[in-house]
Amino acid sequence: MPPGRASPQLVRRTRVTWPQVIAAAPEVILIAPCGYSQAQAEAEWAQLPKPTGWEQLPAVQQGRVYALDANSYCSRPAPRVVDGMAAEIAAFVATGGQLAVVLGGGNLLRGAVLARSGVDRITADHMGMLATIMNGLAFRDILLRKGVPCALYAAVPIAGVAAGYNRDQAVADLEAGRVTILAGGTGNPLFTTDTAACLRAIEIRADGVLKATKVDGIYSADPFKDSNAIRYPELDFHQVLREELEVMDLAAICLCRDHDLPIVVFDMHLSGALARLAGGERIGSIVRTRSDQGVLHAR
Repeated sequence: MPPGRASPQLVRRTRVTWPQVIAAAPEVILIAPCGYSQAQAEAEWAQLPKPTGWEQLPAVQQGRVYALDANSYCSRPAPRVVDGMAAEIAAFVATGGQLAVVLGGGNLLRGAVLARSGVDRITADHMGMLATIMNGLAFRDILLRKGVPCALYAAVPIAGVAAGYNRDQAVADLEAGRVTILAGGTGNPLFTTDTAACLRAIEIRADGVLKATKVDGIYSADPFKDSNAIRYPELDFHQVLREELEVMDLAAICLCRDHDLPIVVFDMHLSGALARLAGGERIGSIVRTRSDQGVLHAR
């Protein structure tokens, strides 16, 4: 677990007692000790004394008590999720597509959250930039282990660790078939990694920005919180700005609008999504000018 994962600003802890569990009469129970594999969870659970009333719980009587691989699915960064993303990228590269990857650092720390805890905002953002470089190093290692040629550049170079971002070199790497990881955000505080992604896309003359998220597109509201949220398969930049849809921050949206750069928002867990997008399939939601009806190409 990365340092700070359990800081009060990031995690709200609530102690639940066995009497409370028995009183709640759950219909499904997940056993997922933090950082444990499924086998470890099962082994620990077998040794744990069960409280009075356990056998009468609906979940137990219906056989709906499950052990979960919390190390893969609940702890960020989840190795299985990252490996899946790397496999998706490998499949995309196999189609001949060119891909530049901009990573955030929120799994390690968020500058805005750190600033609210009292750290100077500029200092907090600098720390956030370093977090994206750490993610970039990890992701480069995973891609290389999977045999995917790649290069890492950082807006804030670190001698012997990450070379400084150079537009011409990044384009040369892309044209040579290497996935190009662009870390460090824009290199300036107060700008998000969404803005960095759009800025870099414009610089390397990409055909579009692909934003992988936890949902299958753009909604009128958070679909996890509002069951009446409406999904938009396609919309233009003016609608995003007018309705204040939380696609990206304002600076990022305006950059893409001013440079006619389409944005595709899709579910990062959808199998084969990148390769399907490269083949011209419509996946997720697309934001573009109404006059731009072309199909997104590889880069």
